[in-house]
Amino acid sequence: MNMPNTQRRTRVNFRRSKVGQISTAVDSYTYAVCSSNGAGVSALSNFAAATTLTLPAAPAAVRITSMGVAEVDLAWTNTAPNAASVIVSRQQEGSGRHTVLATLPAAFRAYADKTVSPGVHYTYYIQASNLAGPSKSTTLSLTTPR
Repeated sequence: MNMPNTQRRTRVNFRRSKVGQISTAVDSYTYAVCSSNGAGVSALSNFAAATTLTLPAAPAAVRITSMGVAEVDLAWTNTAPNAASVIVSRQQEGSGRHTVLATLPAAFRAYADKTVSPGVHYTYYIQASNLAGPSKSTTLSLTTPR
């Protein structure tokens, strides 16, 4: 349905500001809308605010805290205050693909992998994640004992 041109015109006023968050810049926007036609311009609507999301930083200092023939215990440091979760995945040498082992709350700093086999080479990938997406991976490679 075509509307007359005077009813389709809208003007969007917005104010943009930077909000510092550690070393990550976040953009905040405030919007108000008004309309105009041959009779004039309406008052501004109520203001609505929105903030863009940024990817979290990758976890740091991924390390083995314990390793045996049937279990590998990993730990890391969460460096992302804006992370909502941590994704732990693993690739077995020669498999060519990663398997997500767990998606943990961001407060978790360790994971026990009880699905390993003796004498196998694995690469672990640890990522922080939020609604903007996952961080880059921090990796750790190891071979379980026989």
